[in-house]
Amino acid sequence: MPYTLNGIGTRYYGRRNVSQANGNCEHCRRWSSLSSYDTRECFCVMFIPVIPLRRFRIQNDCGICRKHYRMPLADFQERLQATVDPLRIAVRRTPRQPEAHLALVKALISFGVLVEAEQAAAEAL
Repeated sequence: MPYTLNGIGTRYYGRRNVSQANGNCEHCRRWSSLSSYDTRECFCVMFIPVIPLRRFRIQNDCGICRKHYRMPLADFQERLQATVDPLRIAVRRTPRQPEAHLALVKALISFGVLVEAEQAAAEAL
């Protein structure tokens, strides 16, 4: 987790591939908007990002308590591709089979990539 003291420390900067859903936060147990997105951690001086450090995938960022899970973006993309690519190939081979589409949508939802899951579900119809 980023930490700043008197404006000096680390912070997240930027959001890409944002997915939002409402649900119960695992940390504060309250109903909230949970966001998942790609971001970059930066070293900051006076809250201004100066040096970019690493890229992360933030999972289930609670809108109330701001607690979340994070993993390096490269690891997330590796796991996502290893799981989803075979399912996408199966969908291309058998486009009329609903089980292949359902497996793809479930895998995308499990990774928190809701926008892509919605697109995959729309293509199945």
